Amino acid sequence: MIISIFLAADVTSVAHAEEVDSEIVIEASSGRVLYEKNADTRRYIASLTKIMSAIISIENSDISREIVVPAKCCGIEGSSIYLQPNERLTIEQLLYGLMLRSGNDCAETLAVAISGSVENFAELMNKKAAELGASNTHFVNPHGLYDGENYSTAKDMAIITAYAMRDQTFRKIVSTKSIVIPNTVTGQNRYLKNKNKLLFNYEDCIGVKTGYTKKAGRCLASAAKSNDMELISVVLGCGPMYEVSQNNFEKAFSEYKMVDICNEKEFEYTADFGGTNCAVGNITKGFRYPLKESEINKIEKVVEIDETIILPLKKGDKIGNLKIYLENQLLFSSEIYTIIDVGKKFDITEPIKNWNVGE
Repeated sequence: MIISIFLAADVTSVAHAEEVDSEIVIEASSGRVLYEKNADTRRYIASLTKIMSAIISIENSDISREIVVPAKCCGIEGSSIYLQPNERLTIEQLLYGLMLRSGNDCAETLAVAISGSVENFAELMNKKAAELGASNTHFVNPHGLYDGENYSTAKDMAIITAYAMRDQTFRKIVSTKSIVIPNTVTGQNRYLKNKNKLLFNYEDCIGVKTGYTKKAGRCLASAAKSNDMELISVVLGCGPMYEVSQNNFEKAFSEYKMVDICNEKEFEYTADFGGTNCAVGNITKGFRYPLKESEINKIEKVVEIDETIILPLKKGDKIGNLKIYLENQLLFSSEIYTIIDVGKKFDITEPIKNWNVGE
């Protein structure tokens, strides 16, 4: 997955349609940055705020729970699904209104239902941002209407969006093109069509969210998947946000591919120390990473094994570590552990054989 984020040139002005001053593209599973420009600059993020609101709502509630819409959450300015006081809707239905039509009324209703107030809900949002390492992000409301203290960066929004897309409920909602939600007061139905045009016009797109305010400009967080690589693109303050996002996706898909650098089911290190005794080592997890063709031969795999092992060893004992580098940058580390019992002292000196990147 790649995440690309474009943000406004200045938080106090609206960018021209052709300008993109902050952006980032990442592969979602590894978090590798494939492209970035001014990605650590704080910007206003408009309704991309709702990405965090949605994941907080999902993680802190039973989405099948029905709630009564408070009067104070109706008539919120900006985009809306026109909730009415005393309507009865599930949290899941409100999430569709939040993410497909960017309902500010849905955002406040969810905040009150889950946390009792917008302020308490914002505390949950900020706590989650800190947990994810989004250190240049601060939320004060669940919808993204202008507030000078509601901001993020391209990099932080990429991190947040990649995290949210790992949740299957979130993933299902943001990939939905349209849905019918009832108005339980009037008895009529609401037909909600997803505002994200990229979801309709670019076959690899699988979500996520649009946004706009005068301070932030046009915003788009989007996700795309091709073959076995998933990418996310988010743009803020970008007039041609759909075109730029699609171009970023296509460029990244053409330049990078996911490579199986090591597979825990295939990796095996055998130390033979005479007779029928040997120590067989395996790793705790495999590793896949997005690489350019020119980078594949630059991958270095280093095995660090204790030179003297004190026996006996039991199955599952740690005997060393596998580390993987790209041009001296540590990408991955995993313990090597025994998969059989061993009852004799030995030195492990035999080098690893048959390393083939991508095989």
